[in-house]
Amino acid sequence: MKKFFLILISSIIITTGCSSVNEEVKPEKTKTVEALAEGAEKPQKESKKVKLNKSFKAKTSINPEHSTEVKIMVSDYQIVENKSSDADLNSKYDYVQLDVSYENTGDKETSPNLVTLYSFKFFDDNGVEIEVNTFIKQTLMDVTLKEAAVRPGGKNSGRLYFPIPKGSKPKEMVYQTNWVSIVGSNEYLFTLK
Repeated sequence: MKKFFLILISSIIITTGCSSVNEEVKPEKTKTVEALAEGAEKPQKESKKVKLNKSFKAKTSINPEHSTEVKIMVSDYQIVENKSSDADLNSKYDYVQLDVSYENTGDKETSPNLVTLYSFKFFDDNGVEIEVNTFIKQTLMDVTLKEAAVRPGGKNSGRLYFPIPKGSKPKEMVYQTNWVSIVGSNEYLFTLK
């Protein structure tokens, strides 16, 4: 009798264990996956050339469901020296200065990350990215552009500074609308002189 119960309990444990292993776990479909399955177009990354001192329209995301449109102007580009109160930093870095203004011309609120110190990349004449010292750029007191969500019809503007190695000569600047996104960001390329 003991042998019978032992076999019965063992069979129940094995059967229960096997049934949970064989169950298939299916992830929930997202709207994007469903839309793709129904033949809708895959979200496309926008990449276009724009000019300094001239406003341009930008889409805030490559995902149409989360995107809104903004009108942006980047102006007063220049390389400045001695921006830090620390003489040692000034001996190692020059500073890219930009004024940025934007207006939310869309129907959704923008992300607070739409224009930040991390939204811009700089490249030399060989197409190599120029390293921006991220620690120093967070400590510069003259940065006046506030990271803020902007409602439809709202506006934001201010100045940004980017510490780059002394003597660096940026030839291109890329603005990314959604630099925190893992699925990609729209990019707008400026040629610098």
